[in-house]
Amino acid sequence: MSKVIISTKDMQKTFANNGKQVHVLSNVNMEIYEGDFTVIMGSSGSGKSTLLYALSGMDKATAGKVNYYRTSSDVIDITKLKERKMSDIRIKDFGFVFQQMHLVSNLSLLENVAVSGYLDKKANAKEVRAKANKLLDRMGLKDVKGNLPSRVSGGEQQRCSIARAVINSPKVLFADEPTGALNRKNTGEVLDLLTELNNDGQSIVMVTHDIKSAYRGNRLLYLDDGNIVGELTLPKYGELDDKGERLQSDKAREAQVNAWLESLDW
Repeated sequence: MSKVIISTKDMQKTFANNGKQVHVLSNVNMEIYEGDFTVIMGSSGSGKSTLLYALSGMDKATAGKVNYYRTSSDVIDITKLKERKMSDIRIKDFGFVFQQMHLVSNLSLLENVAVSGYLDKKANAKEVRAKANKLLDRMGLKDVKGNLPSRVSGGEQQRCSIARAVINSPKVLFADEPTGALNRKNTGEVLDLLTELNNDGQSIVMVTHDIKSAYRGNRLLYLDDGNIVGELTLPKYGELDDKGERLQSDKAREAQVNAWLESLDW
């Protein structure tokens, strides 16, 4: 049975707009499972990014609970945490990848990754740098890791931001439209990398409006009018059966996801 790593109970998020209360998330009850590649979809303005930020503690829910299962016996309602403790969880347990990479312009790719590792006060500087080097090599950035962000492509910048996000071995990697600013080639490379990380056991929660990106998830959630109204479970992307054959072809996966989205009036 899949292990829950994050759950919500009657979670709400409300914003004030010109003196009126706007309910972006309405009594959301959901679970995120360890090891899944969870994809959150929905029309523009449905609250996808707001949901991601509430799940990750980047923003605080207005009401309800967001439980983070650090261990089976250590369950934390992150809506009740003060910023200092929430910051500690974001540094050690959660990783973040955004559409805009937010790399520090005057630091090399290697330094951008290492800096995140140094945020953990218990980290050994030499070990952090060695891990940053290893991660960038894995991301295909061995030959450019000494370059400034302005000297590499958008896809290389995003791969660097993924390395930065996972340097502290997070329990959950949150990604908000990570391919939204990339061309087709770079999008494919980033999705391949996220898929590889997930197949190695990394839990991922990704918001996307791009169907081809959504194909990589094994659990798809559809958000409409501030609530989860649809769910689709798939085999892991590229997963093989006992005979070494793929459980689901790309064509079959595409047809299944498209049919599901059409049923939700996508």
